[in-house]
Amino acid sequence: CCLWIIVMSRPAETWSIDGSAAVTHLDFYVDLADEQDRDGTLFRLLLSPSADLGDGWKLTPALTFSRSSTEGADFDSRGVRLETALASPTLSGFQLSGGFFYALDRYDHDNSVAGFVVKRKDAALGLTLALQRRCDELLGVTPVLAVAWSAHGSNIDAYDYDRWTVTIGIGIPLIGDLLGG
Repeated sequence: CCLWIIVMSRPAETWSIDGSAAVTHLDFYVDLADEQDRDGTLFRLLLSPSADLGDGWKLTPALTFSRSSTEGADFDSRGVRLETALASPTLSGFQLSGGFFYALDRYDHDNSVAGFVVKRKDAALGLTLALQRRCDELLGVTPVLAVAWSAHGSNIDAYDYDRWTVTIGIGIPLIGDLLGG
């Protein structure tokens, strides 16, 4: 289950500030050693201003604070994530966007993977590039192709890795969007 609280303010035509707070209860199906049990509660607080830069360009930075309280001591943590996205104007129905993130996570207890002698500290950096096209002839369906790279650094080798991800998706508008509402 998840509880979201959304706050939105539009003090000017060219920028806005959105915020949210979430409390999520996590219950994983996989049984792990007690200290690695990820079941628990995740608290998140998000602040996301966005700016219309003119000529169809949009900039959306975001700052997220998180706190994870789990049944297993390995995943009790707190973190901060800074990210931003830049979207281009739509040209012939296509829109290009890109973004990056930087995240820091600190864990509260000595980690079982490291023999209970060190607390885990992670830093992650990522880049994304996406292309989408709104298809008004198909009731606004929007195919999306995205490529992302991320590097997750940790003081514990088992959590230190790089990842490439290719995503192909389809966005489908809600009924209100189709009716102009």
